[in-house]
Amino acid sequence: MPPSGLGPSASPAEDDCPLKKGSRQNYHGRGNFQTCPLPIGGDKSRNQTEVLPHTRWKTGREEDAKHLPLAVPLHNHVALFQTEELEPVKLNGIREEMRFLFRKTAEALKYLYDHHLNDFDWFYKADDDTYAILENLRYVLTPYDPEFPIGLGERAIVNGNKAMSYLQGGAGYVLSRGALKIYGNVTYHNNSLCPMNRQGGEDVLLGQCLTKSGILLGDTRDELGRHRFHQKPPVDYIQGIWQKWYPNTIIYTYGKGIDSISETAVSFHDLKDESHLYIIEYFIYRLQLFGVEGRFKGPEVAPLPPDHSAVPVEVLTRFLKPKVNESERK
Repeated sequence: MPPSGLGPSASPAEDDCPLKKGSRQNYHGRGNFQTCPLPIGGDKSRNQTEVLPHTRWKTGREEDAKHLPLAVPLHNHVALFQTEELEPVKLNGIREEMRFLFRKTAEALKYLYDHHLNDFDWFYKADDDTYAILENLRYVLTPYDPEFPIGLGERAIVNGNKAMSYLQGGAGYVLSRGALKIYGNVTYHNNSLCPMNRQGGEDVLLGQCLTKSGILLGDTRDELGRHRFHQKPPVDYIQGIWQKWYPNTIIYTYGKGIDSISETAVSFHDLKDESHLYIIEYFIYRLQLFGVEGRFKGPEVAPLPPDHSAVPVEVLTRFLKPKVNESERK
């Protein structure tokens, strides 16, 4: 049975939805978040948007964290975002050190499984210095059934080995309810699939756990092969300048220039100066264009990405089923 709500706050009537009206004033200020009836995923009968974007875990980066009430929850419809004032979820027994980040992430996902599995369709995790555009995340998810076990983000590889793929942690990754269900039921409890005492890159280790558990890591590029999840700030892709290690870890190569960034981009990471968060916020949500209505021009459901091997067979079947022409019908 589908969930009837989105956690702490109830979904307002469609006429009261601030997104539908084009107003964002209800999202400015802490603790005043609402839900809107915007369907996503494979089930069009569900009239809620059920994405859990960020749950605030206790971290040592308070200087970054204080800007998150602007950067993330203003444009989502979920109230389960926690700041220091709202007492963040504390994962007992895990030390606040980078080398224990994998264990923190593993326990955080288990917490979501235990407490919120049936409250949401999708679960999004990203870093404190990441700007996420939740409207576009919902668009990326439109072809997929949340019950299918899949993880979506910027796909990367270890030492050029495509068999060892993972989702870049900084750019953020989203897990379906089906994926979280497998993780909580099987992966977390199976030391051969996912040893909890390992230290290393959180995203690399989690990627190994997910793939060993049969969870597909999907391609999130748009139909033209342009990336949507970005490990670096926009300027790095426009200039084509980044650290040497970065291009060698990405499965799908990058272009250079503004046209290499998808118009339906989801996230940008490594925004080390808080002003970068505000700059993106301004140009996406505050700047008005006189005489321009309805800037979104894409289809209602996002087209498939180029790599069909990273798309569920059920989705391929639905999108690519052969069309019968009128002469064949006769």
